[in-house]
Amino acid sequence: MLIRAFAVNNASKTEFIAQTEIDALGLMVMAESREEEARARGRAWTAGAVPSLLRN
Repeated sequence: MLIRAFAVNNASKTEFIAQTEIDALGLMVMAESREEEARARGRAWTAGAVPSLLRN
């Protein structure tokens, strides 16, 4: 899976920031094994965990 990140600059124009490629199936398998923990910790923890999952 290719993930691209974009941002809007001060002139309200979209700028390309970065891209990375990840193993989508591997991500789903890892996420499935952590579903119970994610539900227990809540939305804020889960949102903060996404960048670290992509680095692993």
